[in-house]
Amino acid sequence: MNFSKKVIALLLSLVLVFGIVPVTGISVSADDLSGYTPISNVSQLKAIGNNPSGKYYLTNNITLSSYDGSLTPIGTPSKPFTGVFDGRGYSISNLDYEPYITDGLVLLGLFGMNNGTIKNLQIVNSNLDNTITGINKNYELFYGVIAAANSGTIENSCVKNCTVKFTAQANYGASGKYTIFEELAGIAGYNNGTVKECFNYACSMNVVADVYSGYCTTYARVGGVVSTNTARGKVINSYNTSSLKSQGDAQCSAAGVAVLNIGRIEECFNNGNIKTALEAGSPMNDFAGGVVASNNSGATILKSRNRGAVSGMVCVAGVATINASGAQVDKCYNDGKISAYNNMSSGTAAHIQSKAGGISAENNGTITNSFNAQAISSRALYSHAFAGGLVAVNFSGTLRYCYSTGALSARAGTNKTACIGAIAGDWQNGSCYNCYYPSNQKGNYKKTLGKALSSTAIKNKSSYVGFDFTNTWILDPAMEYTYPVLKLTCKDVHFGKWVSVKKATFTANGTKKFVCSICSKTAQTAAVNKIRTISLSGINFAYSGKVITPSVVVKDSAGKTVSASNYTVTYAKGRKNVGKYVVTVRFKGLYSGSKNLYFNILPPRTTVSKLASGKKSFTATITKKSAQVTGYQLQYATNNKFSGAKTKTIRSYSSTKHTIKSLRAKKNYYVRVRTYKSVGGKYYYSGWSSYRTVKTK
Repeated sequence: MNFSKKVIALLLSLVLVFGIVPVTGISVSADDLSGYTPISNVSQLKAIGNNPSGKYYLTNNITLSSYDGSLTPIGTPSKPFTGVFDGRGYSISNLDYEPYITDGLVLLGLFGMNNGTIKNLQIVNSNLDNTITGINKNYELFYGVIAAANSGTIENSCVKNCTVKFTAQANYGASGKYTIFEELAGIAGYNNGTVKECFNYACSMNVVADVYSGYCTTYARVGGVVSTNTARGKVINSYNTSSLKSQGDAQCSAAGVAVLNIGRIEECFNNGNIKTALEAGSPMNDFAGGVVASNNSGATILKSRNRGAVSGMVCVAGVATINASGAQVDKCYNDGKISAYNNMSSGTAAHIQSKAGGISAENNGTITNSFNAQAISSRALYSHAFAGGLVAVNFSGTLRYCYSTGALSARAGTNKTACIGAIAGDWQNGSCYNCYYPSNQKGNYKKTLGKALSSTAIKNKSSYVGFDFTNTWILDPAMEYTYPVLKLTCKDVHFGKWVSVKKATFTANGTKKFVCSICSKTAQTAAVNKIRTISLSGINFAYSGKVITPSVVVKDSAGKTVSASNYTVTYAKGRKNVGKYVVTVRFKGLYSGSKNLYFNILPPRTTVSKLASGKKSFTATITKKSAQVTGYQLQYATNNKFSGAKTKTIRSYSSTKHTIKSLRAKKNYYVRVRTYKSVGGKYYYSGWSSYRTVKTK
């Protein structure tokens, strides 16, 4: 695994965040296609709506042209798709959708209402920009690039390299107030069935509420995989890497996997950046979540994670922004930066607290076996601000077997409260068991939650009481990431260590591979640059009466510092008295070879404490030094550069007063002194003192 403190993103720059980039293809098995109708062109694709209970398969990629027109969704509420559509790994590109509109309902997508099975399909390279106008009553608008609404199964399918924008415009002249649900998602806008092994890759998705709150209450939601996941809904082994944004005069919500979850989300992840933005004066607030925005009662998020940057104004979190009473988050983590910035000066949001949490912003449910590894920040210009390593505000929820290492910051408006906590920014009620954080973690929370661990203890299994290191957690001191990690599937994240294939030396490059400690697979191979320089933090040190231990710095041929885990350092004994000492560096791990380095301990410095002028002479008084000093050298010259200087050696440290004669009359002299010591026939000298001046008579 790779965290920002170590080596975390293997195919990025080796210093970013966890893992490898997910594969973007889909695999297809050799199914029996007897009884299936082949689809090879746009006309045949459109005709599926005439027989929505049939079985179909693609025989090739289909690219729509401008003369093909827009596609009407396949399957409607009165005549849903109940058959099988097998894409066979082929793609449909350059799509354009025509909405299906009925009383109070709008469906947008390749499929409108799916009660059947859609599998092995790719939607690629499509620029989708749809606007629904003139809304003047209650409406539900569902937009899924593959299916607007799913009550069947969508599996092994994806959306790639698309741009999707969905805008709702209300009829400003309408009378009476009405409600709009505007829901956009990469796979299915509404999921009452099963979505599994699907992904939304490298797309830009934006939902816009172009409405006026005086006429309507609007919910603008965008989910990377689905928008609403009902109590019957399941999203399994699916992910999003696309950027998501929800904006407008509405309650704006965005989440990497599902905005609203009432069902089950399992083994899913988000790597895309997520953002919500309220329009000035909005009467509502916003929710941005790495995995889910609102995890409702009875809902479960299991074995899921976020690595994308998540930002919003009011409520922002890495896993479940709102974790309701009766909801569960288990075996999840966040490794994306979480930031809430409420700059609203008017409207409802201006008076709502800004909350940012590593796992949840508001927790009333249960969070177990989870961790946060990234920075959490919260700022409000006119209200309170809360930042928590695990939760921003815990109302009545339970935290168990969790930890956080992310940095925390919060700023509040004038006369408002800014509160941060390594576990929770604010704790009103609930339970906290066996939760941990670094002892240097800053926090100003009024009540201490969890347990602080030293930099050594936090990397030790025995510190984590109750953690199941057999089935749930792993902590291997040899891993690049040195804190506990969860034993999750390794689709995009590999936790492990670099292992040498060929060791680098002083003259030749080597090769290394990154081996996952969970799946034992090789995630990446890379070159190891040869050793260029080995140096000590100093060569000469003044005697201090203490043992001297200079640090070692190793640089490779690219000028980068080699980790100390790749070598051992052995120091000569003693290293307290004046003399020369050896330091031996022996390489291991990714490197091979050894080298001896040397440093000196010099006698202590002294000073010229007094100068007295005489006739063509001066008398110098030296500050006596006895420990590790044999004698002194007194040096004098007529210039402060000491060019042409003369030196007098004084062979006893107890002889501290000396007169220099036969000098020029009425001349300024510059005088300095140093100590020396003889060790085994070799002389060691201290540095020169600063000079003093005297004028002869």
